[in-house]
Amino acid sequence: MKRASAFTLTELLIVVAIISILSVIATPNLGKMLARQKQESLQQRFVDISSLARLAAIQNVSASVICGSSDGQQCNQEKVWTGRVLAFLDRDGDHQWSEGDQLLHQTLLGDGQISGTRSRIEFNQSGAGYMGSWLYCPYLHQNDRNGFRLILSLGGRLRTELASNACATRA
Repeated sequence: MKRASAFTLTELLIVVAIISILSVIATPNLGKMLARQKQESLQQRFVDISSLARLAAIQNVSASVICGSSDGQQCNQEKVWTGRVLAFLDRDGDHQWSEGDQLLHQTLLGDGQISGTRSRIEFNQSGAGYMGSWLYCPYLHQNDRNGFRLILSLGGRLRTELASNACATRA
């Protein structure tokens, strides 16, 4: 008579226990990895939006503006951005999104805020920028004190860098 091969209850319980232990170890790291990926994606999105606005300013011989907006309809005057980010060609030169301006891009800021030295990022007709720096910080309930810094040169180039522990004092 041929013996049937099968798993015993003890073997199955051991496998379930091993899987449980591995999942408990991996779950916190998975959450951190996903948060880091989300932040890196947002960081790259800002570089892309900046490049788009700078190129549009040069091609259309018109200033372009990137600003924070709480409602998606107008730029906030504060140096802290939450909610949305608008990028547009500022055809009337008032540094505000209005009917005559051309919207280039609108995106949600994500789970965090940006604070900076200026209330907006601007590029003139030649693509030059107005120097400034901005710091993105995720909201602190995410237990992440690391953000990233956006630095705009006078030549209109935006670069980013990791801002380790720069968000630790933010509330």
